Amino acid sequence: MAMEAYMSMHNRLYDSEYGGYDQTKENNWFYYYGIEANRNLGNEWAKGSKGYNTQMHILEALTALYIASGDEFIGKMLEELLDIHVNIMLKDHPWQMIVATRNWTSLTEH
Repeated sequence: MAMEAYMSMHNRLYDSEYGGYDQTKENNWFYYYGIEANRNLGNEWAKGSKGYNTQMHILEALTALYIASGDEFIGKMLEELLDIHVNIMLKDHPWQMIVATRNWTSLTEH
């Protein structure tokens, strides 16, 4: 059941170009926050939105799912998301991005 739940979310939200999960496909507060925060960035928002909190919780869930299942695909997604966290979301920032565009450009400076 956990595999089915993950694959449902993955199939709806996964960003095959930049990795991670694009939240503009769901009508949540990140979508509306991004519209407001992005007024000066032209049409970047139309390219998608990714929130740190969501990516972090998916990483946590993938870790448990991989330990329980040993599934190769889940392991691949876990490695990809961990790489995004370490090499994109946390690297070279004196702060943690809250919301980013689809290509991981932060919409905030904190």
